[in-house]
Amino acid sequence: MISVDTNVIVRLLTKDDVGQFQQDLKLFQEREIFKRYLSVIDLFGLLVFLIITL
Repeated sequence: MISVDTNVIVRLLTKDDVGQFQQDLKLFQEREIFKRYLSVIDLFGLLVFLIITL
């Protein structure tokens, strides 16, 4: 089991870099991923910030 950072989760949501997105998607499909609570909280904060500023 491996842990992922917030950047990987954001990349999967935004698809801003197609090559990196494909690698991250493959990682999630092939490996058991431990999503740290801190990464989820960080992602939530980022989404709230984006909603407020748009």
